[in-house]
Amino acid sequence: MAEVKTDVAVELDITARRADTLKLSLEVRDPITTNLLDLSGVQDVSKPKYQAKMSILDSSRNEVLSVYSYYWVDAVPGSADHVANTPPSPSSVGHFSGSSSTVQGINLIGQTASSGSVIVNIPNTHTKIPSGDYVYDLQVRFMNSSTSTAEYNTWLFGKLTITADVTKI
Repeated sequence: MAEVKTDVAVELDITARRADTLKLSLEVRDPITTNLLDLSGVQDVSKPKYQAKMSILDSSRNEVLSVYSYYWVDAVPGSADHVANTPPSPSSVGHFSGSSSTVQGINLIGQTASSGSVIVNIPNTHTKIPSGDYVYDLQVRFMNSSTSTAEYNTWLFGKLTITADVTKI
């Protein structure tokens, strides 16, 4: 019997310390050619073709934190589909995308076909969540300009372990 697998997601478990900056640098490669993917393109004058969201859920599957590229579903932070930067609290979900002038949140456009990488950069103000085990995924939206349709794929998923901090900020 033949089998086709369309799931391209890679499982990657991450351990980070509570209230510390969480930084990841990832090279994204074509699964067939192993060449770096060019993530730097734009779909019109300013909106990137590739946009991303990382969702972090607690053990009850409640969302704790969402981290975005500056644009998400073609919207900037503070719009209806893209909540503005808000630290997580016991009573509300946190959201972070940085700003258009900083390499924070999820930066995809720094990777070209020849160099660079995808940077996930979450400031310490947004990692002040209770220590413990969480699950996450990183979903990428690609706007196919030839068909004018958005394609969504999960690139990473796994367990996020937050260890307790000692020094309080």
